[in-house]
Amino acid sequence: MVEDDPKWAYRWLARAVGTLFRKLALRNVAFLLDDIDRLIVNLDPALFRQLKSLRDRHKDRLSYVVATRRPVPDLCPKDRLREIDGFYKLIKANTYPLGLYHPDDARDMVHTLMRRVDYALTTTVQHALIHESGSHPGLLRAAFFALRANRALVEAQVGGGYRLRVADPAQPPEEPDMYRVGEIIHDMLKADAGIREECYDIWAGLDTYEQIVFENLVTGGASGDHESVIAGLAQKRLLKAGGDGKQQIFSPLFGEYVREIATRRS
Repeated sequence: MVEDDPKWAYRWLARAVGTLFRKLALRNVAFLLDDIDRLIVNLDPALFRQLKSLRDRHKDRLSYVVATRRPVPDLCPKDRLREIDGFYKLIKANTYPLGLYHPDDARDMVHTLMRRVDYALTTTVQHALIHESGSHPGLLRAAFFALRANRALVEAQVGGGYRLRVADPAQPPEEPDMYRVGEIIHDMLKADAGIREECYDIWAGLDTYEQIVFENLVTGGASGDHESVIAGLAQKRLLKAGGDGKQQIFSPLFGEYVREIATRRS
């Protein structure tokens, strides 16, 4: 049937793109191909040849933004890369690792979450969540909702009548010691199922050498043979320079997760 023919799907896509330029007079169109690690490995190579052909017809006006958890060469065997070589050449010269949030963006995310669920946290608690998550968006979101779900337990441990939430913005509660709050929140979050799931996803997205570097950092092992890997992790801000100049894992929560893995393997 016509509707089951991939060639017709491509023709309709090409016609739609042409309509965007001719009828709507758009100057540029970008397709975001998000989280396509499995698709880029398993889809018919003809699709990628057709996307390349469509790009050739609309040079400088049509762009593809491809978001994957790992670099395309790490996902595809060599014969697969040859099959999609034309499409891959479009993106490989402009490949950039997406790092973590800037601290300002992390604070904006916390404020957005607070407004969304009407749960305003004190400044100390916001700082603790950003620190523990390392400004990683997935970890930060999971930490926020884990804290909200366990707020009574955390408040009981903090003591002194302190509350995590700002009940009355005009009369914010007195801020207790930041380190004490951070330690209590850390102990609660490291065992949370949502946090562990996010940590697993981060770990699974690392290649073998990146995992080795992280394990060496928590065990004190040598990482001298992995300078390029360390540089790549630093570029993605998964490693950061500590006060002593040595590289540190971006998030205390993820560092705890890596330490557990290293302990099980030892």
